[in-house]
Amino acid sequence: GGMTRARSIGSISLSSQDKAKLDNNVNTNGQVGGADEQQQPMIDDNSFKQRLLRGITTILRSRLLISIFTYNALYASTSVLLSFQRAELVANRSSSSSSNSAVSNTAFLAKINTASSVAVFALQASGLGAYIANSCGQRGALALMP
Repeated sequence: GGMTRARSIGSISLSSQDKAKLDNNVNTNGQVGGADEQQQPMIDDNSFKQRLLRGITTILRSRLLISIFTYNALYASTSVLLSFQRAELVANRSSSSSSNSAVSNTAFLAKINTASSVAVFALQASGLGAYIANSCGQRGALALMP
């Protein structure tokens, strides 16, 4: 026969094969199914728990998805740790200096952010970042990224 289009998970429309099956089950009285058939309970396979389990099993079956997940988890962990380090810098700075205002703490954090942004820009604009990525290879460059 001809090719049939695959149905998506949340699809409402029926394929021609499903319509034919439904038409065959309708008896002369207009009731679906025979008198001896019992109605099957609907299984909700689209609940949060089911979707979560499908997502986890999909990730665990694919090496690429495991790699992406691990990279993102390491990136998020590193970002959180750096954020705590910045907060600790502000806390140590506040205890040693006499001005304890939020404005001076915000200015200090802005200086740290500006310094890190300028360092990244200089690395990229100078070509040193491309040289490092080329010499370390793809895996090494990804491992070096924060």
